[in-house]
Amino acid sequence: MTKKTKVWVIIAVVAILVGIGIFKWIHYSWIFGSPAEKAEWIVKKISKKLDLNKDQKDVLNNIKDEILAKTGKFRELHKGVLEQLSTQIGKPVFDQNAVNKTLTQKESQFKALRIFMVSKIAKFHSILTPHQRKLLVKKLNYFHHKWMKRRHGCRRKY
Repeated sequence: MTKKTKVWVIIAVVAILVGIGIFKWIHYSWIFGSPAEKAEWIVKKISKKLDLNKDQKDVLNNIKDEILAKTGKFRELHKGVLEQLSTQIGKPVFDQNAVNKTLTQKESQFKALRIFMVSKIAKFHSILTPHQRKLLVKKLNYFHHKWMKRRHGCRRKY
């Protein structure tokens, strides 16, 4: 191989690596963008995989909007807990009562969010046909197994 050929091979390899990097960056920022973008992506995937009709898609979009509105408030509370914890850690004396009070508020709001989410899941369940429910269960099990495999790096069945 001549020196000129080696240079061109190196340039080609670098160009390919840069292209792959740019693709990964775009893909990552597209899928893992804002919560609204994530939710829209999830709704599109669910609509496509379950072959939802127009009425079902409308209900699913309404559920998505309600969830985004509710979880936005929850995110703000999460920031408040972090700030409270950071403040207490920075002080010479750690005030356990203040942290416990903040965490109790967080737990009550989490419980309210859990109840809200379960009601939305029930609403979504009610609009699905039996075939769509079976398909959804199959997909949920598949993604749970895939997530556990990725998380634990093993091939155990869960």
